[in-house]
Amino acid sequence: MLNYNAEPQRNRHSTWISLAVVAAILVAGVLLLAAFRNASRDSHFTVSSPGPREVSQAVSTIAAHAQSGALTMPTSDDRPSIRPVDPKRTDWVITKDYAGHGGPGPYGAVDYAYYHDKDACGSALVATHPGVVKTLLNDPVYGNLVYVVGKNYSTTYGHMQKIAVKDGQSVASGDVIGQMGTTGNSTGCHVDYQVWLCKGDPTKSGTTERVCVNKNPLDFAK
Repeated sequence: MLNYNAEPQRNRHSTWISLAVVAAILVAGVLLLAAFRNASRDSHFTVSSPGPREVSQAVSTIAAHAQSGALTMPTSDDRPSIRPVDPKRTDWVITKDYAGHGGPGPYGAVDYAYYHDKDACGSALVATHPGVVKTLLNDPVYGNLVYVVGKNYSTTYGHMQKIAVKDGQSVASGDVIGQMGTTGNSTGCHVDYQVWLCKGDPTKSGTTERVCVNKNPLDFAK
């Protein structure tokens, strides 16, 4: 006897198998993407995009290392006094000011770039005050980022193309810390620059936990 339902049943069975394979591929892709993002971060870099909690965490980590003797905090005046861009160039522009970045507020910043984007990517970025370096790599928002942690002030420099300093390294005002770039969530070469005032002396025992408040960078160097 001929079974006229055999072919449709086989077709339905094949369709379910195909759907299951597609679903498995999609799940595997999501898991691989998550694994890649986690693997792309250096195991030393446990802080996330700089808001008050993340900056306080980075600053507290530096303070703990300073008190253990693992590094030495600069004792000179650490108030930011210069711009983060190459001091030899005068064609810098502010593409987003403090208010445009939501300031005053927890994520306030100023974006520096160059007129008509001329030779912006790869241009030098400098520390605006003395401090100790902590780095963050491949952040989905800020890309490659450097924290410079001072006794009272801390600054962050986001979207960098290249980082030229290492965790725990001491820098002085004007030292080159890397290159301007467009890493992370960025549409063009610039540096996302933040200034933070942090309460608590990192060199004194029992004061590793520090609270940092976001400040307008243009109050320090226009």
